[in-house]
Amino acid sequence: MEVNKEYNPTEIIQTNNYLQELSTLLKTDEKILLITSPGFIKRGEVKKLNEVFEHMDIFSDIRPNPEIEHLDNHFKNYQAKNYSCIIALGGGSVMDSAKAFAVALLSELSKPLEENLIHNSEQKWDQKIKLIAIPTTSGTGSEVTPFATMWDTNTFKKYSIAYAGLYPEYAILDASLTLTLPRRLTLHTGLDAISHSLESLWNKNKTKESQYFALESLKLANKSFLNLLDNLENLELRKDMQLSSTLAGLAISKTRTAIAHSISYPMTLEFDIPHGLACSFTLPKILEQYINIAEEIERDTLAVTSALLKLVDFKAEIESYTNGKDYLFLQNKMFTKERAGNFLFPIDSIEKYLKLD
Repeated sequence: MEVNKEYNPTEIIQTNNYLQELSTLLKTDEKILLITSPGFIKRGEVKKLNEVFEHMDIFSDIRPNPEIEHLDNHFKNYQAKNYSCIIALGGGSVMDSAKAFAVALLSELSKPLEENLIHNSEQKWDQKIKLIAIPTTSGTGSEVTPFATMWDTNTFKKYSIAYAGLYPEYAILDASLTLTLPRRLTLHTGLDAISHSLESLWNKNKTKESQYFALESLKLANKSFLNLLDNLENLELRKDMQLSSTLAGLAISKTRTAIAHSISYPMTLEFDIPHGLACSFTLPKILEQYINIAEEIERDTLAVTSALLKLVDFKAEIESYTNGKDYLFLQNKMFTKERAGNFLFPIDSIEKYLKLD
């Protein structure tokens, strides 16, 4: 898949054999840090990598919604290793953690995330270790973005590493790695991809290129998302949703996200709602507002997406995490300027997006 390098520098490789692709990109004796989750150790994927690369260290202590303090405490164990490459094999939390390692291991600060994200008004990242991203969920699109989300639960805040040099050098798409995802995780991650596409459309930073990627992403999701939920082992549907996720990532790599993500952060912090669900439950109502001013080229695709979203039982999904507790008390925490400020519409009320039928 070719993308204008001036728009996005990550080289995207679609394959049926990610290990073979890695073998062409890296020498067997390179010093590599693999960031992954315990699940891929259990499934034997890490053993396969170990058999190819002679000098590979592994960090697998990955937690959902990576925390600044947790990662800062681990960097010192790897800072003197002089890795030539970091491989990220996993979902969004793995990708975010790998990006953090890629910049933090080259920092001289004792706690680079805390000092850059919490204490400094301006982030200071100068360089990055080469990064190869291999997504195993289809939602974040992080394999093609220059952002990484970090969390500080001590202060109930979300932060983002934002560094132009943070783009992975390569994104390897092998949909077979997503075949083991259970239905609910497939649902939530797919909704994340749809959210990214929509958020980049109702965005003040939208360009013709970001619009193209967002619409192509939505077309794939419109065709395959609901079918996949009933056919989890269908590789072709998995490929469609994996590409949909990457295309959505290409869209937000320039626009960033908007109001739905701004609303999502306190929902995740307060109720531990998975990101893909937290940033998508408001989409139907926001889309109702946006579709009235959407460009003609967008309308047919958006109409199909709107119908798709109405088939998702967001009320039941959200209540499974909130236990029916009223979450409207979080409204004053749902406006973050760097996200809500990207929204095309003036925000007179967030509550109108929060109520579920």
